[in-house]
Parts: sequence; structure tokens; C-alpha cells
Amino acid sequence: MKMGENDPAKRVTLTVGYDKNNVYIYVAGEATMMIASTLKKFIFDIVGQFESATEHNIFINLSDCKYMDSTFIGTLIIVEKKCVDILSKHILISKPSIYCEEVLQNMGLLKVFTITEEMPVSENIHLTELIMRDIDRLENAILMFQAHEELSNVSQENKKQFKLVTETLKKEIEKEQKKRNENG
Repeated sequence: MKMGENDPAKRVTLTVGYDKNNVYIYVAGEATMMIASTLKKFIFDIVGQFESATEHNIFINLSDCKYMDSTFIGTLIIVEKKCVDILSKHILISKPSIYCEEVLQNMGLLKVFTITEEMPVSENIHLTELIMRDIDRLENAILMFQAHEELSNVSQENKKQFKLVTETLKKEIEKEQKKRNENG
């Protein structure tokens, strides 16, 4: 076993690049809740910058993604909705691995996302690895709850599958908020 393989943050890379028309996000390895917050913040920041620009696209390349957990997938729905609401554009899921495409299909998400085999990257693009954000327990629970709520809203099957998760997370959020209020 290689050094760091037990550290979930070391089993994934989130790399981004830009050109004059597009933003490119590459997810390689295991896409889990460990990168969900970082991805959400990055895309929300980009959407804010591109609010008045209609020619920009956001591509998320999943060709080297070996695993996706439900929090990451639900976060993709959250950022998709933000892009549609603010930019009137869909995120383009580019070249998903066979695994990723099967997961999206099994969860009924191929109707939510725009899948493309294209990713028109210019040769001069500079790629930067995003550093994973540290988030506290409450912020993490809220993101996980929101992600699972989005997944639950896609289908009745998902609603049944994630019912216990959303109920548990809701109780965890209430408990953590109460504890913070008592501690001032």
C-alpha cells in the first residue's frame, strides 16, 4: 500500500483550468464528500464572475473518476441548479467513466445532467490543483443534507433510498446548532 492511501483526500485530485470561453474541472480518483465543499465553492465563485457572460461553459471531466459517493453526486445537482438559475446554462459532464455513467443512470440522473464526449480544451490552458477546503462539522452536515435532499427530489426510488440519511443529517444539524447556541 502506498503512503497516504488511507487518507481520503489523497485518493482524489480536483484540477481546474480556464480559457477565454470555458472553465474545465477534472476529477480524478474517488469523488467523495471530501471534495464536495471545495467543488461547490469553486463553481459558485465562477458563476458569480460569469453572471453576465453567456458564452462561457463549465465542463466537469469525469473520465478518470473511479468512484462517486452520494454527497458528491448531490453536490453536482446543487451546482447544476445554480448554473441554470444564474447563467441559464447547464454544466457539461464530460467523458464520464463507465462507472460514473452507470451510477448516474442508475440514480435517474442522466435526465438532470448534460453529458458530452467533447471537451474543447485549448493547448495553452494552465491547470491548477484545487486545495481541499476545511469545513466544520455543521457546514459539512448541512452540505451533506442538501446534497441528499437534491438526490431525493430526483425520483421516488432515491427518496426511499436516502430517507434515513436525510432524517439523520437533519437531527445532526439541529443538535449541532443547539449546542452552538448554548455555547454562545
